[in-house]
Amino acid sequence: MAKAENEIQKVCLEYLLKQGIFAWRQNNNSIFDARLNGYRSHTGLKGVPDILAVINGTMVGFECKTKTGKQSPDQLLFQKRLERNGGRYYIVRCLEDVKKSLKHNLNLYPLTPYQNRLRKCYNIIHHGKSGK
Repeated sequence: MAKAENEIQKVCLEYLLKQGIFAWRQNNNSIFDARLNGYRSHTGLKGVPDILAVINGTMVGFECKTKTGKQSPDQLLFQKRLERNGGRYYIVRCLEDVKKSLKHNLNLYPLTPYQNRLRKCYNIIHHGKSGK
């Protein structure tokens, strides 16, 4: 069964954090606020990728898509702007795409000592063990 984009986002973000990478989920839609009984307006940039990360000083965007998902015009424009300013942008359809982008395109391995400490902290907090 095909995974929904939000499932892909969750798996990919968890992997990045587990690797000690400074990454976060970028909500790009209006959010329902029960106190207001309505949606809060979105005031950020349009087309921002689902996951943003800073890896060894480089801004990296990961746009999570299903097997048939396509970028919107706003997402294409954001990609062009990010890459023109030295950032990296990847369309990922599964966790393996994230792993490939890190290993082959960003040359991130081995991790910096700081990233190793972050990875150990993440594993202790979420799994009760230090892991490798």
